[in-house]
Amino acid sequence: MLAVQTRSARLRWVAVTVAAALVMSILPVAASSSASATTTERANFKTHSIRCDRSVTSFVDVSLGSRFADAIGWMTCRGISRGTPVAGAPGDYHFQPKASLTREAMAAFLFRVQDQRDYTNNVVYQPPAVSPFADVQPGDKFYLEIAWMYENGISTGTAQPSGKPLFEPKQTLTREAMAAFLFRLQGLPGDENTAEGFVAPPSTRFADITTSSKFYRQIAWMDAAGVSTGVKVGGNTEYQPKGQVTREAMAAFLYRLFG
Repeated sequence: MLAVQTRSARLRWVAVTVAAALVMSILPVAASSSASATTTERANFKTHSIRCDRSVTSFVDVSLGSRFADAIGWMTCRGISRGTPVAGAPGDYHFQPKASLTREAMAAFLFRVQDQRDYTNNVVYQPPAVSPFADVQPGDKFYLEIAWMYENGISTGTAQPSGKPLFEPKQTLTREAMAAFLFRLQGLPGDENTAEGFVAPPSTRFADITTSSKFYRQIAWMDAAGVSTGVKVGGNTEYQPKGQVTREAMAAFLYRLFG
């Protein structure tokens, strides 16, 4: 079993509701970041050591006490997600918890998580001038984050008969692909809880996963690390690898790993 331990380098936060708005203003989500903006945001975030109040969310469609409210609240105040502005209601945002997560939004979430973990090493990512993917170009939304995924081996894309691979940014994220992405993210340098040395067991508790399943090792790690509890179907627990990842489920997965 892989134990998920509390990181010693994690910031000690002070609980204040106002902090959520402060962090969101420092780390905007609506647009892709540039390398220069990342440098500024990093410096600002280090100056404001604040604590997430996990019982508070700023989203009009997430009520306190609802499923995954703590995880979504953590996403808010850590600046990982700001949500979508509500038309005609300045200052209000939707999180859209039941909506399927796109691959480009997932790239943004993972980049922001890793970017905050890189503060102590003063690592600032510089995106390449030429895109590694045929369907993502410099200047596109979340180009920086998507290029970062490729260069760090988190996503290799979908191979084509010729030319560059596709990232398919607008496609929804499947649960098996999400397991692979999180597994690779945990294998990056500087994380004391790497998944790199994980040895997959001969079976898992997921009724729909076998050793021959695609991404079996990564899905088994999700189970062993307590990142995924699966889906109850009758008397069984399934992983549902081809199912789509909802935004609230992604919040829960990230919260269990890094919250």
